[in-house]
Amino acid sequence: LMTTPTIGILALQGAFEEHQSLFASLPNPPLTVQVRTPSDLSSCSALVLPGGESTAMGLVGEATGMFPSLRSFVSRGLPVWGTCAGLILLCDTAVSTSPNVVEGQALVGGLDATVCRNYFGSQISSFEVGVPMPGGGEEFPCVFIRAPAILSVGAGVTALASVSAKPCRQANAVLAELDERIRRGEDVRDLRTVEEEGDDDIIASAKRGLQGEGGGGKKKRGGGEGWPGLH
Repeated sequence: LMTTPTIGILALQGAFEEHQSLFASLPNPPLTVQVRTPSDLSSCSALVLPGGESTAMGLVGEATGMFPSLRSFVSRGLPVWGTCAGLILLCDTAVSTSPNVVEGQALVGGLDATVCRNYFGSQISSFEVGVPMPGGGEEFPCVFIRAPAILSVGAGVTALASVSAKPCRQANAVLAELDERIRRGEDVRDLRTVEEEGDDDIIASAKRGLQGEGGGGKKKRGGGEGWPGLH
């Protein structure tokens, strides 16, 4: 007999109740559980990392010991979905993370991708645009609210859709500095910060090192030059 899957929703901060409500509205809703402690994961066959504030989630997750359990869950190959902040946590590398966290953005990792936080700027820069989906048909309306952008993906990752957009001023400064260092042949695997107008923008990695062109591992950048956003 087929059993109903239990989907865990990380409930450290953010829109976990909204995700749970959407699952409950489905014609055949799965069982859901809010995940706050490692023991909450024991009954889960899949996991959702919701939108919210990735820095806050990282601070709470590391302080409570939740993140090691999440990394173990992801490493088992079980289905995991990341929305906005959850996507940031799920990527192996994050660019332009909060300068207020001494050790950098804590990540769960597991998705071979590099993501840039707040790529599109502040809340007032939010927008909605139709994005073509695989197989043709109608465009899907995508909403970008202080959205991150996936800058590059590994060979084993498939981007289902993409959008070309320029980064906001701060994100552009961070990415320009990173690209320049890679072009100069610098080993950026252990790069922790790049400077933009005197402030530090931290480059975080679940593996504690960002791999560049000369760094022992290559990632694919989606179409064109520079760092386009992939969603």
